[in-house]
Amino acid sequence: GQIIPSFVLKNIMLLEHVNVGEKDKYYGYGLYVKNDEKLGHYYYHSGGNDGFNSNMRYIDSHKIFIIFLTNISANWN
Repeated sequence: GQIIPSFVLKNIMLLEHVNVGEKDKYYGYGLYVKNDEKLGHYYYHSGGNDGFNSNMRYIDSHKIFIIFLTNISANWN
């Protein structure tokens, strides 16, 4: 495979493309983009199936990447 160049990631995947009905919350191509007063911009995505749930957060200002994987079907959003 190939590594996605950083300009592609920034300019396509992380741009605020669609407002999802909340102030400062948008959807990029595959990732939600949110601006928080305390954290600044952060990006997230979640999903799951029966018996499985995943959740990812990247807080740009702190350079922190968090991934949660569970064996439950609860909705974390």
